[in-house]
Amino acid sequence: MSICHKWRPGEKTWSHSLLTFIFLSSIVTAVSPVDEENVYPENKSVETLMDVNNAPEDEIRKRLCQFGVHYNIESIMDVLKHPDNRKEETVYVLLVKYEETRQKAPVFLPEPRNRHPIISIDGFFTHGRTKIAKMVATALFGRRILMPTRHVARLRTYFADPAIKKHYYSLSKYMGAHLAMSYSRSAPVVLERYWHDQASYVMAKSFEGLIPENSSLYEFPKDLLVPDVMFFVNGALNQNIHNETTAEKYAHNDLANKIATVYRRMRNPSLIEIGPPGLPKPMVWNILKVIDKIKYQFLPKPVHRPIWRS
Repeated sequence: MSICHKWRPGEKTWSHSLLTFIFLSSIVTAVSPVDEENVYPENKSVETLMDVNNAPEDEIRKRLCQFGVHYNIESIMDVLKHPDNRKEETVYVLLVKYEETRQKAPVFLPEPRNRHPIISIDGFFTHGRTKIAKMVATALFGRRILMPTRHVARLRTYFADPAIKKHYYSLSKYMGAHLAMSYSRSAPVVLERYWHDQASYVMAKSFEGLIPENSSLYEFPKDLLVPDVMFFVNGALNQNIHNETTAEKYAHNDLANKIATVYRRMRNPSLIEIGPPGLPKPMVWNILKVIDKIKYQFLPKPVHRPIWRS
C-alpha cells in the first residue's frame, strides 16, 4: 500500500498536510519511548481477562504465550515460523536478523574471570529507567543494549498483523542476549527492557488477579542468558518532567502495584529492587554499590566514574 497522497484537481491542499502530519506522528509515536502518562491506560482491555485463581497453570502459560511471554526460543519460533506468519516479509527479515546475530555470538558465555559483568535494569517508569541504564553504563565504561536492539528496532512499524509484534519483542530479548555475550568480552553490558519488562506487564495487565506466588511461571527462561545481577527499578523519575507528585500518583495506581508485586515474585533468579521512587542519581548510586560487591569476580577494570549522590 502506497503512503503517498496524490493531489487531484479540486481537492483541498490542507488534507494532504493533515495526512502527512498523521503519518509522521504515527512514526514518532512508534519509535519514541513510552511516556509514563500512557503506561497504565484506564480503559479495560478488549480481551477477556482470565481468572488465574481458577485456571490450570498450563492454560495460564498458553495465554501468556499468546501475549508474547515465552519461556524458551522454540515457543517463539513456533509462532513466527507458522506458515501464516512466515510469509509476511517483516517476519522473514526479523528471522534473518536474529540468525545473523546468533551466529556471530559465542556459543557459551565465558567464565566471569574471562569477561565483564552483564547487568539488567528493568522497571515501569520508562524515561527514568532509561536515564538510570545510561548512567550505569557510562559509569562502568560499558555498553547499554536497549531492546528491541537497533538491528531490528525499525521493524516494529511494519508488521501487517499487529499481534505478531508481541512475539517480535520476545525474540528481541534473545537477540539482546547474544549481543551481550559478544560485548561482555570487552566491556560491562547493561541490558534494558529485558525479559522481566515484558513479562511483568503482561502478567499484571492480562489477568483477573495475580498468578499464584508459588507458580513456576515466575521463573526465568532456562535457555535465555541470565545476567550476573538483575535490578527492578521501582519508580525512577525523570527530573525534567516528573517529580514526587508523579511517584505519589503511581503509589495509588492498582496496575502499577500489581506490576511491582509481579517483579517481587520473580525468581531463579530474583531481582534486586531499587526504590522507593526517586530521581536517577541516588538510585544509580545504590545500583553501583551492589555492582561493586561483585565486580572483583570479573576482568580487572578501572574504578567506575563517580556518580555524585543528590
